[in-house]
Amino acid sequence: QYRTQLRPHAFGFVDSLPHHAYANELPSVCSSRKKILRELSTYQSALPVEFGSSIFVRVMEHRMDLVRCLILGPDESPY
Repeated sequence: QYRTQLRPHAFGFVDSLPHHAYANELPSVCSSRKKILRELSTYQSALPVEFGSSIFVRVMEHRMDLVRCLILGPDESPY
């Protein structure tokens, strides 16, 4: 049930990422926006969502160089 409930929340685009460390930096120049979009599109199904070991990612829709991740690791791990 954990996986079923949380899988839809593993990846998403957001309008803002408050207090992001690089929010005031100029966006990076990217020569391959399509490549980034292709990689990000795999995250919805590729990120692990298991009890005790999950990754949740948020990307700014208009600044794809700004990403926030939450990593939940098993007990006794550094995550």
